[in-house]
Amino acid sequence: MHSWFDLYFKFTESIDTLFSVWGREMLPADQRLKSLMSVIDGLTNNFEMKGDGQTRDSKKRESIYQILEKVRSSKCITHSELNKLSRTANKESIYSLGNRFCELLSPLESLLPPLLNNKYAFRCTNTRHKLTHIESEQEDVFRPEEFIEVVHNLELIISAYLLYKIGAKEELIRKTLHI
Repeated sequence: MHSWFDLYFKFTESIDTLFSVWGREMLPADQRLKSLMSVIDGLTNNFEMKGDGQTRDSKKRESIYQILEKVRSSKCITHSELNKLSRTANKESIYSLGNRFCELLSPLESLLPPLLNNKYAFRCTNTRHKLTHIESEQEDVFRPEEFIEVVHNLELIISAYLLYKIGAKEELIRKTLHI
């Protein structure tokens, strides 16, 4: 359990960025979204991750599965080669922003609306990547007309996480954030 001062000292840049975004309401929604994802990146940068390096992105897994089914039905590679290809295709750094965002959401699961889950975390991460790298062919991203709601949800997630980290009880977090 951290006090606010300990938490602020540890994550000064991320928290300052959060307050800066809050103070600049006229900032376009896409810029706010990117900045809030940077806050999450900073808050999760030192997470100790566990896992086998396989992605938790359900959309990515489903897409890869569909492609591998075509390969399987063509019988052009052995079963062993197909398994190796599957593991490689589903490999993702356990330290990826998407996986770290999922880890941030984990202790907040009972607090947040069911919509704010791992699938949502990866969609936010994909959207940030698409906004940062315009030329990317990133799939499963939010549409620009959804950005304002996404920004609101990211602010909710970050606020809930910071309150959780300083030891606020669930009831207080719910009342404070109107969840």
